[in-house]
Amino acid sequence: MEQKSTQRETRAHQPRQRMTRGSRIAVNYATITSSLALVIALGGVGWAAATLPRNSVGTPQLKEAAVTTPKVKRNAITGAKVRDHSLHRADLAPGALEVELTHVASDPRPVTPGATGSAEATCPAGMEATGGGAVGDAFGSTLDSSYATDGGWIAFVRNESTSAMTFQTYAVCAEARIASPPAEAVDRPAGD
Repeated sequence: MEQKSTQRETRAHQPRQRMTRGSRIAVNYATITSSLALVIALGGVGWAAATLPRNSVGTPQLKEAAVTTPKVKRNAITGAKVRDHSLHRADLAPGALEVELTHVASDPRPVTPGATGSAEATCPAGMEATGGGAVGDAFGSTLDSSYATDGGWIAFVRNESTSAMTFQTYAVCAEARIASPPAEAVDRPAGD
């Protein structure tokens, strides 16, 4: 027993020897498996980088619901990037779009037979006309044109009857305000 303990002590106090050419590296199953996995992983990434053209992975290659709200960078989707008519009221935060409509009419305008008259319905301050038209009180009148102006809606009516008539121009005025949703509504992922 005493012999073994002295042998251990002498090994502990011996200086380390350098590996020589004839030295063997201990190879085991774990070393081989991890090295092989590393080669395969790097090879796959290298193959994809070398063979796939730039920007070749797009919408058709993505699986359904692969891109979720947390994966989209803040302010990455702007109004210019949203397809027209693709959003519905349910897609917007409550109170994000508020619209107040007001209907206004011009004073009645007389038009003599064979003449054309015009009248403008003026929207209240801070509102714009989103639609409009004209209504006459006699048959034989024709609406020549009708369109939005800076302050309301104008209509041109031609009286093709044999008697005098009156008409009024109407405007539908709206003030659209896009309200900023509360911060918690913006930061909260929708549907995730």
